Amino acid sequence: MNKIKCVLEKNRRNRNIKNYYLKKMKNGKSYNAVLIDSLFVKIIFTSIFFLFTYYVFKKISVAIIISIFIFVGLLYSNYHIKKHRFKTKTMEINDDLGKKRIIKEISCQTNYEFAQYIKGILETYYSTKFTYLDGSDIDFVGDLNGEGIGIKCIRLSQDERLTKRDVKSFKHSLEKANLKNGIFLTSSYFVDEIKLETINNIILLDFDDLINIIKDVNLFPTKEEIEEHILSRYAENKRKLLESKERIFKSNKIKKYLLLSLCLFVLSKITTYSSYYLVMAIIALLLGLISFTITVFNIVNMRMKD
Repeated sequence: MNKIKCVLEKNRRNRNIKNYYLKKMKNGKSYNAVLIDSLFVKIIFTSIFFLFTYYVFKKISVAIIISIFIFVGLLYSNYHIKKHRFKTKTMEINDDLGKKRIIKEISCQTNYEFAQYIKGILETYYSTKFTYLDGSDIDFVGDLNGEGIGIKCIRLSQDERLTKRDVKSFKHSLEKANLKNGIFLTSSYFVDEIKLETINNIILLDFDDLINIIKDVNLFPTKEEIEEHILSRYAENKRKLLESKERIFKSNKIKKYLLLSLCLFVLSKITTYSSYYLVMAIIALLLGLISFTITVFNIVNMRMKD
């Protein structure tokens, strides 16, 4: 029995995850909607082919057999094509979700916390140790390939850009600290004109470069972590939906809905827009009846549990 529950739970989990990916890929369409649409197209195509085959061979048995082969062939080829496409798109969505998680994490950090975060990543990436440099615009220093290097970290929002002036300021700080080499890293990007220039002994690392480094040191969110994040968001949305449903169909609103329905019905008889008030009266009546039904169901359910 426990094995069956585990299998059912695993299938439900996978279905929710797949449903999330498909909604992202298909502009909000659910897994069932995509499946029905795909099946409907295949049935239409097979039906047209069946009519064409029957018209050519004049034998319904031949038309049915060929159409069945065509339908199965469509299912098989479509499955493998969509499987590959789904896998590719899933990787893109996971990559985007991973980046968003890192952006969210960085946005909650102070400048000092961001520098510490980068220090740990770069120490792992370069297999070396860096130390903080007090009384300077440089965050930390160390040895890289036998030469001293200074590192500056700038935490910015994604819509901000570092300019040529910022790079010159960092270069000046390196000269004051008697350092020839430097790494200038940002959680955002540099302006385009800097990218086109060659800056001697200074490595410019933007957010995309940082993501690549994070992936290299295996600190990027894993597929399993992202799937857990998706499921937690699904559970949160489901909880909010249930709360919203409970607010709409509360037992203390039954009388209000019914009274509102009666008032709207009376207004439909004495006002110009009778159809509008009549429709609203029916809607209010339905809300009252649904609230009443849910209330009765909850009472019966509680007594059965007792």
